[in-house]
Amino acid sequence: MIAVFAGRIIPLFTRNALKVAGIGFVARSWPALDVLSLGAVAMLVLFALAGQADTQLAGAVALAAGVLNIIRMAPWNGHQALCMPIVLVLHAGYAWIALGLAVYGYALLLNPSLQWPALHVLTIGGIGTMTLAMMSRVALGHTGRTILASKPMVAAYALLQVTVLVRIAGGLGWIDYTVSVAGAGWSWSAAFAIFSVIHLPILTRPRADGLHD
Repeated sequence: MIAVFAGRIIPLFTRNALKVAGIGFVARSWPALDVLSLGAVAMLVLFALAGQADTQLAGAVALAAGVLNIIRMAPWNGHQALCMPIVLVLHAGYAWIALGLAVYGYALLLNPSLQWPALHVLTIGGIGTMTLAMMSRVALGHTGRTILASKPMVAAYALLQVTVLVRIAGGLGWIDYTVSVAGAGWSWSAAFAIFSVIHLPILTRPRADGLHD
């Protein structure tokens, strides 16, 4: 689901933000690459539904899906959004998805010890970051507010990236496992707590522009 909708919203949101900033953006689409990258993800889903998500063939498909989705991101021009956190975080979330797929495939093929760290990259990094990114953006856009991340929300985005790094470090044995789980739990909770404190008033009050959504 994320792979499907990200291909539409991330280039669109990036183009709109860059246009407002006076930066040119030429939207490019590689339909064949979209089909291949999404097809590989869909195949992996089928393997999971069939109870074959940990096979060598599934590993090859996952690795291909990761590489294809990394390439797919190239024309989205994420590098031009480095000073726009509310846009950059979308690219970061999808990058975690692509990286997680690639590492999961590599783990199944060559290094089984990386299987669980890969799943944390996908879930905490990919799903978590994309969820926080979309909730914070949609909350502003659909309440008639300027789509800019406040400093606390930028901190929340950063905390979520710390979460996945700390959790991976524990899974790889680079730091104490218990410390990594506790640290990741606290930083994850803090990130979403910041979102809640900032956006609860926004979501429970009338639109800022007086219109009805």
